[in-house]
Amino acid sequence: MKKVMIGLVSALMLAGCGIKKIIQRSDDQYMVRGALDMPLSGYYNTYTFKFMDKYRVTHEGPVGGGCGYHGAVSSVPKGASYEGTVYNIRDIYEENGKTWQRYEGMAPLDLDRYFRSIKAMHPAYEFVNGRQRKTGKEEEIEVGLRSICFQSWEGSGHTLILRMYKRDVTTLRSQWSTYNPQGHWSTQHVGGNDWWLLENDEATLPPPPPSGLGGWFQSWLLPIGDTGYSMSIQVGASQKSLQNPKAHEQMKATLRHMVESVKIEALP
Repeated sequence: MKKVMIGLVSALMLAGCGIKKIIQRSDDQYMVRGALDMPLSGYYNTYTFKFMDKYRVTHEGPVGGGCGYHGAVSSVPKGASYEGTVYNIRDIYEENGKTWQRYEGMAPLDLDRYFRSIKAMHPAYEFVNGRQRKTGKEEEIEVGLRSICFQSWEGSGHTLILRMYKRDVTTLRSQWSTYNPQGHWSTQHVGGNDWWLLENDEATLPPPPPSGLGGWFQSWLLPIGDTGYSMSIQVGASQKSLQNPKAHEQMKATLRHMVESVKIEALP
């Protein structure tokens, strides 16, 4: 049984309560009320799949939201239903310069929007007197690179994101350094993997962005073997997040758990 929060075991002994209510009560001990739109239970689903016909990739994500994988071949409960499930995802592979998911007897599923950048022209906006308005110009933006897993919490301003890219770590590090020049790079050996971590000091986190969500805080980056693909797991935060310290500490603990859970194993 995998937990982040202390005290959930004793909560489960309460009679007459549904699982969701028990989990919510436990979360309330660690979060200011309303801090999370969807409470983190402290339990995790496991996702595992064959990648590029060379590796088996496995990682975990919080039960109850965020990970939108297609093609779960089968699922195996890890224990009681609230403890999480093991999801066996259909193979992900590359062919003719695109990323696909394999379906026997059916056409493969195009996954490029998750792994590759798709550029498009989009109206440019500016803020005037606190309101967003179009400038009359256009700018090029990336409309690909959708997240594999995404959750956000309006009350505390956090985001939790897992992405995979058809980009190598060197390219991504250069791009991230441009986007986030105040971040500090370090190497971290966690869970058998050598990660790059781009981290911003909590004391210098910026005010909330216009959306009120996210902002550069901790971004973990890992090559997926020698495939030329990379994986990132990120928690976004701002000064608003620091005003919810219990929620902030839980987000950091959840991020650490997800990083520790990643396995990239060469296939025989």
